[in-house]
Amino acid sequence: GGAVTLGPTPEPGFEMLQRLARLNPDGKGNEREALQALAGVYGLFRASGVAETRVGLTRMTSKDPAARFTGQARDLVMRDMRDGRIGLLAADDIEGRGDRGGDFRMARIELAGFDVAATTDALIAIAKEPARLESLNPAMVIPQLDRFALRDLVVTTPNPARRDDASATARVSINEVRIERAETKAQEARVVRWSSAIERLRWSSAKDDPRFEAQRAFGYENIDISWSMATEWRPAESEFALTEFALSGAGMGSASLKAKLGNVTEAIFTADRKVAALALLPVALKSTQLRLADAGLVDKYVAREAKKRKLKPAQVRQRLARELAEALKAPPEGPAAKQVAKALGDFLRDSKAALTLNATAEPGISAIDAVSAKPPTALWRRVKVETLRR
Repeated sequence: GGAVTLGPTPEPGFEMLQRLARLNPDGKGNEREALQALAGVYGLFRASGVAETRVGLTRMTSKDPAARFTGQARDLVMRDMRDGRIGLLAADDIEGRGDRGGDFRMARIELAGFDVAATTDALIAIAKEPARLESLNPAMVIPQLDRFALRDLVVTTPNPARRDDASATARVSINEVRIERAETKAQEARVVRWSSAIERLRWSSAKDDPRFEAQRAFGYENIDISWSMATEWRPAESEFALTEFALSGAGMGSASLKAKLGNVTEAIFTADRKVAALALLPVALKSTQLRLADAGLVDKYVAREAKKRKLKPAQVRQRLARELAEALKAPPEGPAAKQVAKALGDFLRDSKAALTLNATAEPGISAIDAVSAKPPTALWRRVKVETLRR
């Protein structure tokens, strides 16, 4: 175990409580007041030398008339808490139930490497000198987080149309949610990686549940989707890469995107707001890759539009392709936009084969380029596009 101590606050405790009480519920016009109040809250609680604290069965009850619920967690663990940093905060076998129906359960939730020291310092500095808020870079007050994970979440909610019928509840489940950050060195150069994922987000409901009309309009009684994203930043090379952004759905299809940016310097994350804004201007998009694969969603959308427009599905596909080509009509400066429009149009006409679009621009296209190009559509001359169907 260890001792949990109260740290110094940027203003007397009573004044801090008064500041919190003055905040308007809608949040309008409260930015400076809210930050100063948060500074007090962040600075108030500091953990000092907690090796590990473990609590067995923990029960929670809310008597708020607007949201009464009861819940419990079997095991709650806090480990390596020291000076604003939490090594691990985790809970297992969490469950709860509301008095108006509905319940939830979760196998585990954990927070690892959560560090609010930089956030605390920044907010305390603002509380002492409010003028600093004007130049504050939002990236500098984001707490550091090494890992957040949630496993086996199941939530059921009553059907508003049949609140007393237990068989008509909607069910949402998630296999796993992950958010991770890792910093390593490759040949003495720093590499910062962020990743996140949602594995198998599923929901189902009774046919008369009004909250799920949109999915049923497309012919889906149940939804099963997964999502993932991964990025990598190499400060020494000023390069930022979206190495993975993927979304897939059972009976729907998948979409993925990759991108590479140049001129991404540390000033964007560490300098004050004005300097960071200037540092964003030369950030250049160097390459992108888009992949689309249909597993039923396009067919369902076309069938829905065909019924609505009183046309045959083939006619709808032709019209959608023409509308897209018109929206992406290429300027005379280059063929890249024409290639993109044709590839997407062909995919809409026949979505059996997956489409991959690769676009590159050397040395990249930045905000400065977009502003200075006359006309802006001339930037297409610097883009090279390759398409692949298989």
